[in-house]
Amino acid sequence: MKNQEDSLLENAEKIENQNFSISFEKVVLIIGVQILAQLEDELERRVILSSGIKGEPLLLSSCTLTELLTGIPIQETLQRLEQKLPEIIETARSRKKIKQEVRSISNHITTPQSMSENSVERSTQISFF
Repeated sequence: MKNQEDSLLENAEKIENQNFSISFEKVVLIIGVQILAQLEDELERRVILSSGIKGEPLLLSSCTLTELLTGIPIQETLQRLEQKLPEIIETARSRKKIKQEVRSISNHITTPQSMSENSVERSTQISFF
């Protein structure tokens, strides 16, 4: 148990000490396009664009199908993602660090002896109705 705690603490320290420099060009990007059904009161179909990186919340935007076909909304989506990427990565790091701290703390929590299964008296009484 002590070795696991030491290992977790070492991993957390390594993460803190690493200088992450993830560039936009070296990360896998996820782009999603949803073309919605045209409603009777709309002139054009709406499109929802999503972009981001694996495991993190996506950035959302919308446009019309005609606008999408120009390519401009996809370019704008990628530019927005490039600007937000450092913030997204920092949030991911913080979340990972917190998860590691929670695991480390939960490893310290043990069941008190008075509540362990061995000390609980079990009833052997049988009731008939």
